[in-house]
Amino acid sequence: MDDVARVILAIGSQEVAEEVLHLLDRSGRARVVATAADDRQLAEAVRQLEPDAVVAEPAIAAAGVGSAALLALVTRESIAALRAAIDAGAQGFYVWPQERQALLGRVLALAAARRVPERRATVVAVHAARGGAGCTFVATHLAQALGRRDSSCLLVECDRVKRNLRLASQARMSRPVRGDRSTCVARILQQVHERIQHRRSRLRCFDG
Repeated sequence: MDDVARVILAIGSQEVAEEVLHLLDRSGRARVVATAADDRQLAEAVRQLEPDAVVAEPAIAAAGVGSAALLALVTRESIAALRAAIDAGAQGFYVWPQERQALLGRVLALAAARRVPERRATVVAVHAARGGAGCTFVATHLAQALGRRDSSCLLVECDRVKRNLRLASQARMSRPVRGDRSTCVARILQQVHERIQHRRSRLRCFDG
């Protein structure tokens, strides 16, 4: 079912793993598709099954869980466990069994998100070999034309020297992305994706 979150459990204690499995299964909105006892089993399960979420002890999920949401689960709260969860990229930290309902609520939120269709965008790149060739002119006029046709449009400024999209388009501008090239590319892709999914305005400039 499209509205059921697919979950992998990676918990050392078999007793706790069974309790979490029963909690999720009884909700009717989550399905445990695999369990793992160590980091190797978890990595293989994530690679093959591509789950929506992984509920795991921080130590087992230290290597990461790909694109799945990592929900760290511990039976005793500690600074070391919290740090391990942060290092692993956890999106939530829960103490079992005290915070079982909070864990269930997070998984159900993931299930609800599966019902929202993802918006996709057509990418048009406008490039010029030198300044003054009309690159900004073409890009801004094309974006404005699309906006007038009731189409959402996002302009991404990739010229790190002459940033003049804001002046040319008179659109609202996001803050510049800082860092090395790989970091900038990763942040730009993430933020562009978020704006495509949630943006309400017809025309927006993004300073990359």
